[in-house]
Amino acid sequence: MFCLDMLAFAGIPLLALYIRFWGAVPTEHYLPYMAFLPAFITIRIIFAYLFDLYDFRHRLTPSEHIFSGIGASCIVVLIGYFILAFMQIYYDPTSHLSRLVPPIDIGLMACWFAFSRTIVLWVLYRTGWRMRVALIGNAQQCTELSEEIATHAPKLIQLAGTINSDTLRQQHFKADPFSTLLPLDHIILIDDSLQQDELNKLLRTCDSVSRETYLFPEVKTAMLGSAALMNIAGLPLIPLRASRVYNHYLPIKAAFDRIAGILLLLGFLPIILCVACIIFLSMGKPVLFIQERIGLQGQRFRLYKFRTMIPGAELESGPMLSPKADPRITPLGLFLRRYRLDELPQLWNIIRGEMSFVGPRPERPEFVIRFVEETPLYERRHLVMPGLTGLAQIHGRYDSDYLYKLRYDLMYVNGQSLLLDLRVLVSTFRIIITGSGGR
Repeated sequence: MFCLDMLAFAGIPLLALYIRFWGAVPTEHYLPYMAFLPAFITIRIIFAYLFDLYDFRHRLTPSEHIFSGIGASCIVVLIGYFILAFMQIYYDPTSHLSRLVPPIDIGLMACWFAFSRTIVLWVLYRTGWRMRVALIGNAQQCTELSEEIATHAPKLIQLAGTINSDTLRQQHFKADPFSTLLPLDHIILIDDSLQQDELNKLLRTCDSVSRETYLFPEVKTAMLGSAALMNIAGLPLIPLRASRVYNHYLPIKAAFDRIAGILLLLGFLPIILCVACIIFLSMGKPVLFIQERIGLQGQRFRLYKFRTMIPGAELESGPMLSPKADPRITPLGLFLRRYRLDELPQLWNIIRGEMSFVGPRPERPEFVIRFVEETPLYERRHLVMPGLTGLAQIHGRYDSDYLYKLRYDLMYVNGQSLLLDLRVLVSTFRIIITGSGGR
């Protein structure tokens, strides 16, 4: 679909010109479009993604794609023609723009989105592909929602089965409830009366089969109006886990991390070398602080930082979190931490694919074991790639309590997106410039 869109986005503006001038397109109208055609294609691809026009796991009806396509078409065409008008006024007064071309372009774009997405959905249906959904709840709840799905759900949704939550309680959530239902795509939890420990056990089981899990809220739970909502088969659903397997943003994020990591490492190389020399001359060896951390899916990796503490800082105390006014931190280390310069070597971790720019900060194995024992939901931080910065870092400090940070980390796990990552990066840049929040 992406490749077909690239071809369509290259041809639609030119086709709009052809229709406007009945085939005889004047050169002064044609050249501006050719000059900015790569920019037009890029903008249209970005907004097609932002409007979820590549999402065929949650948007299963043509109408959902049609209305999103109309919105995306209006925005991308107006942006493109604003760029052309700006260039005409200030840089190329010899070029010309027709007022009729934008509405023609919008119409052609909307028709392309409607036609192409309808064809994709039709092909998926004809080839036998189905979105398999399992329900977890008591017998009455499962029966009622099963009837709702059977009556109103799109043809691409198939009910894979139901799991009785009362039976799971009797088994103390030790049995694998999905063994007879695989393969699955979505798991919908109807019973929101589960206790916290029961919910944790159930979520761990859902995570083990790597499927998206949602809560179908009762009226009292539906008051969570600010929660990130999904709509599947007309049902309002609250995501309970990161859609890491099917999130189409993740490949884009991974590519951005690698490319930006390489560029920033090269750009900051003089600063990195300068900081390394200052540490060596003022504190001696080692310059780098290398420590084992827990990353995606509990994988261990070696994290790199500039050393900010005295040598052998944990020889007597053993592994410990840095408290407020930590005497082990050197004056130079305080400066490096304040402006986040001690984190620069982690660009190498990002390039290696062990970390991302945005995500929960990776923690040491000793603390992960302790935190999981105290708060089982802490494990859910490992559903996404750990990050150089995150929500907890822009809203907290180095010495913030782990439970305080966990709230922000879980919010990120369930709501990671391009816009959220951009907001975190902008806020992090502000913190680095002002030196606020660091210690």
